[in-house]
Amino acid sequence: MDYSFISNRVVQYWDEEDPPSLLRERMDNWRLANPDFSYLCFNRSSAASALGHLYGESLRKAFLSIRLPAMQSDVFRVAYLHACGGVWIDAASHCLEPLHQWLNLKSSLVLLRRPNMLAPLASNGFIYSSVPQHPFLAEAMKRVAAIIENRQGNRIWRLAGAGMFRDILSDPAFSMSVQVLEWASVSAFIQFGSSKEVMSPDSHWTVRHNLEPLYFD
Repeated sequence: MDYSFISNRVVQYWDEEDPPSLLRERMDNWRLANPDFSYLCFNRSSAASALGHLYGESLRKAFLSIRLPAMQSDVFRVAYLHACGGVWIDAASHCLEPLHQWLNLKSSLVLLRRPNMLAPLASNGFIYSSVPQHPFLAEAMKRVAAIIENRQGNRIWRLAGAGMFRDILSDPAFSMSVQVLEWASVSAFIQFGSSKEVMSPDSHWTVRHNLEPLYFD
C-alpha cells in the first residue's frame, strides 16, 4: 500500500472487512461523487498494518488492544491523517454534494461542527488535512499514542474523540491554524449518520463503554 502524503484522498473505516450494506452504499457514494479523489477504506486488520508501517510495532499492538470499534476509528483517523493527509469521513455520513463544491482545499486543516455544537467543540467525524504533520493533528497524535500505549482511560469521547478535539482547540496555539465550519454552512453538502443505524442498541459504543473494558489486555 502507498503511504505517501496525498490530500486529495477520501479515507474511511469500518472494523470488519465487509461493512453493512447500508453503510457500503453511503461509502460508495463518497467515492463515486468525488472522482478527483482517490479512495481508501480500512478495517481493523489493514488499519493495524498501516499504523505499524507508519509508527512502529508498539503502536500497532496498542491499536489491536482497543476493544471498541468506535475508539479504533477515533485513534486511526488521527494517526493516518497526521502522517498521510486526506479527507476523513465517518462511514455513516451521507454525501449530498461533491467535496470540491464546498471544501476549501487550500485550507491546511478543516473540521465541522455538528448541529448545536458551540465553540470550541468540533466533530471528529469529518477532517481534512492538506499538510503533513499539522500541529493540531501532531498534538492529537501525541495524546492518543500516550493513552493507548499505556492502556489508559475509560471515556472514549474524551480520550480520542470530540472531547479531545475540544481540549486542543481551546489552545490558540493550535486553533489558529484550523478552519472550523459551522453546520449551517455545510448542511446542504453533508449529512452525518450514525452506526446505530446498523447495529443493535446494546452493541453501540455509547452502551458498551460503560460495561466493558476499553482494552483486551
